[in-house]
Amino acid sequence: MRYMGMYLGQKYPQSLNDLAKGIYSCSLCLQYQRLSRRYVPELLNYILNALCALCPVEPSRVTSFFPLHSLPDTFRLTRESNGEPRRLKFWDVIPIEDALGDADEELKLALLSTIITMCSTMAELWHGKSAFGEIFEPVAFVLTHLTSKVCASNIGKPTRAKAKETLQQIKGLLQQAHIARKPLLLHNHRPLPIKTSIPKFEESFNPDKHYDPDRDRAEMNKLKAEHKKERKGALRELRKDANFTARETLKEKKEKDAQYEKKFKRLVAEIQGEEGREAKNYEREKRMRKGKR
Repeated sequence: MRYMGMYLGQKYPQSLNDLAKGIYSCSLCLQYQRLSRRYVPELLNYILNALCALCPVEPSRVTSFFPLHSLPDTFRLTRESNGEPRRLKFWDVIPIEDALGDADEELKLALLSTIITMCSTMAELWHGKSAFGEIFEPVAFVLTHLTSKVCASNIGKPTRAKAKETLQQIKGLLQQAHIARKPLLLHNHRPLPIKTSIPKFEESFNPDKHYDPDRDRAEMNKLKAEHKKERKGALRELRKDANFTARETLKEKKEKDAQYEKKFKRLVAEIQGEEGREAKNYEREKRMRKGKR
């Protein structure tokens, strides 16, 4: 669908075979949208441009909301025809170099008949859209021009009758769409009066007491207050426990530090005493050796 939409929106046909390719893509789009009914704007714009290009006489003014492209004037039906239009074939999308003028006129008439049928199919497919009026007003305008006297002789009686039938169908659906459309309303309800109540006075008013007449709400507020109180008490106890734990931890640390300091000093004293005794023994030994000499 994405690539077919890009093709229909960006490809401007330059020959009848290109136009037949586009009409074939349009028929595929309609088959793919039978269930989802999604609106495809590229499809409708291509159909309208092809319809305007095949008209024997160019519409004097094209109203409404679709971009009109400049297509070759060779697309227009130029010869009178009263025969039944043929069905499109697969070989119509392939260009033929030695094609006669009559073959081109038959192909134009076949393309025009197929487009008119597709307009009827699109109307049935999208008649439930809220924007149906805006979508199909240009289709009704172009079909009205096609069924007018200036184009009647060149499109033939069968094609003209088919176009008139499709035009009546679209006009009926447009009328139904306009009737079903309703304007937007800001408010659709009666204004509600402001509620007034006589104030209630308590002779023995106590600010610490609650005077809520709704029992369920009063119970809920009471439970909320108790929960808040219990929560504060729990937090207070937790803070006390945390402070006690911190004090005990600090006390134990101080005791360990004091024991370590005491042990360290004792070891230093023992080492210093041992060093002092050895020094005295050395001096005594030294003096005794000097005396012997």
